[in-house]
Amino acid sequence: MPPPRSRTVISEFCRDLQRILACVSQAVVLWRPQADDNFSIVLSEEPVRLDAYGEVIDLLVRLRVQVRAGLVVPLAYRYELRDAQGKEIIAWHLHDQQGQRYPHLHTRLLPEQYDHVPTGIVGLADIVWMLVNESGVSARRADWRTVLLPLLRRLH
Repeated sequence: MPPPRSRTVISEFCRDLQRILACVSQAVVLWRPQADDNFSIVLSEEPVRLDAYGEVIDLLVRLRVQVRAGLVVPLAYRYELRDAQGKEIIAWHLHDQQGQRYPHLHTRLLPEQYDHVPTGIVGLADIVWMLVNESGVSARRADWRTVLLPLLRRLH
């Protein structure tokens, strides 16, 4: 069982993730403790089904984080967008194992030699902002910009 301070920190972090997710979905953010102040974060719906200009887009979210000195540090993440047939459109990854240990994206729009395009750390707020602002996903909240803007700056 993680120490009480770590549980408080991860609960606050997940509350922010829930506010972000609520901009596009009714899914619930869930966290589970792992070893060494590590936590896995998943959603109650997998995938989260979204509508973008009348087309179905599925969003998959998985994170593994650690609480260090009262801060949540990403160890690994997978944010994936898939089409209605389940084919990956674009994915942002940070792996905590051997191989590509830097943040990167995959997209079927680029040739295979660009399989791991480097990015900075990407957060759920970045993905939701892009989905609503650029990709035509309907926001469930009229104040989605007001919700996302402070979290875009804080959760990196």
